Amino acid sequence: MITADNLKGCKGTFAAHFNYGPAGGASMYRSIDYPRFSWLVRVYRGKMAHKLGKRGDTFFHVDGKQVATLEDAAAALNVPADMSLEEHALLQWLPRDWVTPAAMREAVGGDRILDAQNILDPLKEKGFLQIKYLPEPDPERAKIKPLAPFWRVTPDCVK
Repeated sequence: MITADNLKGCKGTFAAHFNYGPAGGASMYRSIDYPRFSWLVRVYRGKMAHKLGKRGDTFFHVDGKQVATLEDAAAALNVPADMSLEEHALLQWLPRDWVTPAAMREAVGGDRILDAQNILDPLKEKGFLQIKYLPEPDPERAKIKPLAPFWRVTPDCVK
């Protein structure tokens, strides 16, 4: 059973950064131990910090949806993620090995990145897809960006 104390001590990987200019910024992290759990650390600066009377907030998310507290997050994680019939069918034939996002989008059949992201992002938020950074397979691109994101279906998430 997952508890709020488990979540307090969990390690995360950096997922995204948001720059709000003079008002501050935010960083999103995804748990390594509980892939359905993520948190956003919001830092307020300048007038925004003065207006709110604080320097920051932390917002917790389970399956891509905000929850109020770590206790709420733990309760949500103790229940299996909702999986639609479409998501279940899609996961049956997505690659099980680590592949580039382009290969994953191609498997989805999305003509445009946005179309594929609308399908893949909810699967990632629910912990059905994993992302890690591996050396870029293309030597020409390696000169520019040595690590590239690779995706795979989370093992044992589909029976």
